[in-house]
Amino acid sequence: MNLSEFTISEFLQLLKKNKRLYLKVIGATFILSVIYSFSIPKEYTASTKLAPEFSPGNGLGNLGGLASMAGLDLSKMSAEEDALFPDLYPEIISSTEFINNLLSMQVTTIDGELTTDLKDYLVNYQSEAWWKAGIMALGKLLPKKEKIAPVGVESEDGPILYSEEDLLLMKGVSEFVNLKQELKTGIITITATVQDPLIAALVVDSVSSQLQNYIFNYRTHKASVDLAYAEKICADTKAEYEAATQAYAQFADRHFNTIKESASTQRDYLRNEMELKFQLYTQYSQQAAMAKARLQARTPVYNIIQPPVVPVRKSAPRRMVIVLLWEIIVFCGMSVWLVLKDKSLTANDPV
Repeated sequence: MNLSEFTISEFLQLLKKNKRLYLKVIGATFILSVIYSFSIPKEYTASTKLAPEFSPGNGLGNLGGLASMAGLDLSKMSAEEDALFPDLYPEIISSTEFINNLLSMQVTTIDGELTTDLKDYLVNYQSEAWWKAGIMALGKLLPKKEKIAPVGVESEDGPILYSEEDLLLMKGVSEFVNLKQELKTGIITITATVQDPLIAALVVDSVSSQLQNYIFNYRTHKASVDLAYAEKICADTKAEYEAATQAYAQFADRHFNTIKESASTQRDYLRNEMELKFQLYTQYSQQAAMAKARLQARTPVYNIIQPPVVPVRKSAPRRMVIVLLWEIIVFCGMSVWLVLKDKSLTANDPV
């Protein structure tokens, strides 16, 4: 007889026959699962939501119209390609440089008894389940490998070398800090799960600020350099124009009644020089205004829809779910074992 031929009535009879065994095993499973669930440290999840501000068309909005009214052509900006897509944001916050900066932030526990950096808190003040603590204690007794290099020390070739412990810590941080973006609305959600609720909120706020600064610096760096250069050239040409104006005025005052050809030629030369400096000054003033408009257009704006809030309730472990799941697994496994055992005994019975 196949296992599929086992009827519900037969299963109920088998359940009644092994009632005591079921009660013992399920009771023991309940006790062990409760011990297991209460051995897992509590964790709290904080989150924040950001909404990027989008501009229609080429990204200039009304700024393009105002610039065209002033005689500035910003149409070339529409052809620019932005290499920093939102899909790359999770990669940014999980990069070693980003996490290394995050680990140096100052944090304070919810009870106010501890103020330290995030790295020190994660390494020395987070609780571990008893079996993990045992494994870690056993690992400390084993011979240690020589560290490659401490954090932040550059090798002769240039790249920064991290120790194995630091890389594992960074990997752990990248796992409890997450970023997701909704495709339709573009809303960015940043979450962090830590054992202390206040630290979870502080981490989320720091990640949000660092990400916005990173995006701001990335998108405005070239525009800021161009603006600084344009303003410098504009200031230089203005000074040259003022100097040329003063030279022309002084020469014209000294030779007001002079009818010599040489004086007239020099006056024309100084006038042309002054007009040339004025044209250059006007040109570079427009370029400076264009660079300023370009910087404004490239500046990203993020509106905070939901600021980080210190969570009141834990997000993990879900103890009731853990206990119930273990009870179901043990019950199903035990039932299958008893059914197979009963079928094997029935098949071996003499006819």
